[in-house]
Amino acid sequence: MRGAFLFSVLIGVVLAVSASEKRVSDTSSEELFISPLKTGHVYLHFKFASSTPLKAHYAHTDYLPKPVVDILEKHSVDELHVRLTQGVFRHSKWGYPILSAPTGGEVWAWFKPDAEGLPEKWKGLTNSLSGLLCATFSKIDTANSLSPKWNFRPEGLVPGGNLNSSLSRYSMLPGENVCTENLTPWKKLLPCSDRAGLGRLLNSIKLLSAHYFSLSLDVTPVCADVACSQKRLAIEITATAVVAPGSLQDTNQLNWSIRDLLEMDLDTGCPLTDKSHILVDQSSQGQMVFWPSSTFTLTHSPSAKGRIAVYDLKHNQTWEKSRGLGGKSPARLEHGTERQPIISAHRFVAGYGQQNGGIRCVIENTHPTAAITVSYLEMLPWFLRVYFHTIRVKSLVDGRPIPLLKSHFGPGRDRLAPHHIEVIFTIPAATTVEFGVDFDFTLLKWTEYPPDAHRGFDVPPAVIGVKLDQPGGQCGDFIFPAEFSQLGGGQMRDTATASSDGQKRDTATASSDGQMRDTATASSDGQKRDTATASSDGQMRDTATASGCFLRLYTEPLLVSLPTPDFSMPYNVICMTCTVLALAFGPIHALTTKNFKLIDPAENPPLLERVKRKGQLLLTKFRKTPPAVVVVAAEEEDDQQPDVHDEDVKNSDSE
Repeated sequence: MRGAFLFSVLIGVVLAVSASEKRVSDTSSEELFISPLKTGHVYLHFKFASSTPLKAHYAHTDYLPKPVVDILEKHSVDELHVRLTQGVFRHSKWGYPILSAPTGGEVWAWFKPDAEGLPEKWKGLTNSLSGLLCATFSKIDTANSLSPKWNFRPEGLVPGGNLNSSLSRYSMLPGENVCTENLTPWKKLLPCSDRAGLGRLLNSIKLLSAHYFSLSLDVTPVCADVACSQKRLAIEITATAVVAPGSLQDTNQLNWSIRDLLEMDLDTGCPLTDKSHILVDQSSQGQMVFWPSSTFTLTHSPSAKGRIAVYDLKHNQTWEKSRGLGGKSPARLEHGTERQPIISAHRFVAGYGQQNGGIRCVIENTHPTAAITVSYLEMLPWFLRVYFHTIRVKSLVDGRPIPLLKSHFGPGRDRLAPHHIEVIFTIPAATTVEFGVDFDFTLLKWTEYPPDAHRGFDVPPAVIGVKLDQPGGQCGDFIFPAEFSQLGGGQMRDTATASSDGQKRDTATASSDGQMRDTATASSDGQKRDTATASSDGQMRDTATASGCFLRLYTEPLLVSLPTPDFSMPYNVICMTCTVLALAFGPIHALTTKNFKLIDPAENPPLLERVKRKGQLLLTKFRKTPPAVVVVAAEEEDDQQPDVHDEDVKNSDSE
């Protein structure tokens, strides 16, 4: 008995220690950011973050999705970023999103320095992601992949400061469509899936019918403290949507609620997460009334004009089941756009005909006094014969050329590699510049055309990276009240920072765990990720500053029409060939399969003779007239019979 008691005590101690280690080692949180826009839409950003100590091998994970971790281990991946997007984010109307993404699919990764056979590992990685997310990432190969030089730097820890761009791979699929087959496996990666917490709000029908919808998966190694003595593996799964509420009535009042936007009732947080918050931007629509009252409010620094209401789902927040969380504008809705962004871009196809063409991208810097250095990346398909000597950047204000601070040109190879254009230049204040390059169209092999060849071929969007040092209130930091740390909050990474104009951008909020995402602000643990500064040579470097933010913008994807053959001619040839074969098959088959035998014409007359005889017999038969024969026979009978009248006459004479 004593041994059994000691054994039970030992088991209890081990379980308690393991439970405490689990609480210390693994973390998980979920957030939802809501911002009403001046265009009458509502911006939604879901974020589900998990982290665990960084290991060489993960036999088991508590919060992190095990399939993702297995893919990283198998293909020697240090950092992974995946995007699936439907629609184009309108920066001129909605401002900047929290997390930018191009239309279609996007994958970029950094491999371990000791990884061997990167082309095979890159192909295996995309195939694994294709099966995990039910996407067509298996179409990614060397013909549509490249290694960026400056635009896509590591967002997490870099072992030994090695920034060798040959370890990175990047690709886009602009024609990728997003549907429920992508959203369903994506929700299975969440700690509570769509059973509880904020995951219950992910209504497939409402999200996929939104004006803009994007799914993302980010895996990065991060530091756990200031000295970086402990390293962690962080996974962030996000969903972004711009939806139109159904209660925008004739009164022009923007009335929205969670139930109206997503047709789902708001519930408590996920029981497996440490933190569950809903953040509502109260600055973009003036005096909008929100219900219920928030747990506390975050104020914007330094102007304190922007406010964000925070609802903590983990501390018995009472929700009104009839309405849930929502807002109502007391006055008429002032339709318009968000404040004009500091940097914006528009891209289009130039030229005419089916021989020569070009691409033009107009980039505008609206700041009145500050010049902005941008990094511009173009990945053009190999079937566009690019003339690199025609690359030019000029000002549309006075027509002067803009000098290139840094440039990299990689010519494409037919069916093997795309064209790689990456340049860095500075846009003067209040200036619009145009990037241009010319190319020739290519006539492909007839087997390389898709079934809808006349629709055209997709060209991936251009990527623009820019470092903003808080110009015009575009970037900012939050001042967190004491109540936030008392409630156990603070892990609020990559959430939106609303400035005085209410725009949302890639700026992180510093938290108790100090994890920073897409930001240039220093936190308590010193994590600094995905921040670029322009040096004297124009190279975008991944360094952190005390203020500012790094923005990555994507232009519109393009559709080019290549010279297309007349595919009706093969159809006509096929039809004619099949007809000739069908007509020739019968006689040839008869001659090669039948046995021939000599016969006597007298015994067996030819078919024509037999037909002729049959015809004559039929004619003879039809020439006979049976009614006429009957009449003749009747007349003969009358002649043979004596006439009664004559006999009577004879008898009278004799008397």
